[in-house]
Amino acid sequence: MAYFVSPQIIFGEEALEELSKIEGKHALIVTDKFMVKFGYVKRVQELLQMESTVFDEVEPDPSYETVMKGVEIISKIQSDIIIGLGGGSPMDVAKTIRILYEKPDLAIEDIAPMVEVEIKKTKLILIPTTSGTGAEVTTAIVLTRKDEERKAPTANFAAMADIAIIDPSLAKNMPPALTANTGMDALCHSIDGYISTLKNDFSDGLCIKAAEMIFEYLPRAYQNREDKEAREKMHIAASIAGLGFGNSQAGLSHGMGHSLGAVFHLPHGKACGISLPYSLQYLDREPEVMTLLAKFAYHLGIQKETEEESVKELVEKIFDLMTAIDIPHFLKAEISPEDFKSKLEKLVENAIFDGTIVFLRRTPDTEELKKLFEYAYEGKEIDF
Repeated sequence: MAYFVSPQIIFGEEALEELSKIEGKHALIVTDKFMVKFGYVKRVQELLQMESTVFDEVEPDPSYETVMKGVEIISKIQSDIIIGLGGGSPMDVAKTIRILYEKPDLAIEDIAPMVEVEIKKTKLILIPTTSGTGAEVTTAIVLTRKDEERKAPTANFAAMADIAIIDPSLAKNMPPALTANTGMDALCHSIDGYISTLKNDFSDGLCIKAAEMIFEYLPRAYQNREDKEAREKMHIAASIAGLGFGNSQAGLSHGMGHSLGAVFHLPHGKACGISLPYSLQYLDREPEVMTLLAKFAYHLGIQKETEEESVKELVEKIFDLMTAIDIPHFLKAEISPEDFKSKLEKLVENAIFDGTIVFLRRTPDTEELKKLFEYAYEGKEIDF
């Protein structure tokens, strides 16, 4: 038995206006300083029919310490509405604040999928302003243990939003690099979710549809931020991919990407995106994965005589997309040889303990992970 989980989703132009219908006494708006600077927080506050407090201290790759600051604030002001506004970082912090506020005796490091958290005090509303993380529609949380230089992904049903507001107008000013990075994150979600051991009939169609939309609309959104249709389609595709992998599981591209982000502070989507083709080349040596990827390729219009040829063309299609949106094909473009060599052991250590590794159909050991990072660094085709 399994559960398919989703928030109520409000999407399309002017979806944000629905905030005016939300009933509550007080809202805590969890966000970052850019959202304040560029007027997004003010827009939300003007729509809310209640008083609000802004917690804008969320940083990229948010830490446990940041979450606890937010918990301290909400414990004092007793908000009954929590709004996560921004990219994945503010939304993940908002999710965690909710869990710890609802269950004060739970330690942050003990949040896990099977931990029961009864929701009595709050309604959670998540509003993405980037098109990629899918955090607004998943139970997943990714925080950073800065003292250990590693990301700590987890999940809990209480992290699922009550309402997700998918308004493309909030993403219209995304710069090209952010568009590319977050778009690659969404693509990783769609492919990883389709080949996970937790894949299912409900998640499969979502993963396929998201990938179709990403390949069609991401280059357009990257090349022209005024392309309204491409912006809207990418914003929706990111949430569809989120529903897909959120009801399945992320995979090896994320296991590697989490480690790269924590150690070298690469943008999450870029780290996962560069890792994606190499992770697929490794995984497709498992016959079951080869078959699944060939089916996935078929839905993207790739039809070859053999499964191997189809998967090879799928990987080439990913590289072509990366070229179109200026994502490097290898890690050497982002990390110096000296830094990479000195941190390689830490990269492997982080990845081997990443929660996504558990749900792979071919599980790398320490030596294979080391080679995966080395091959991705040099841009070498996986041959093991």
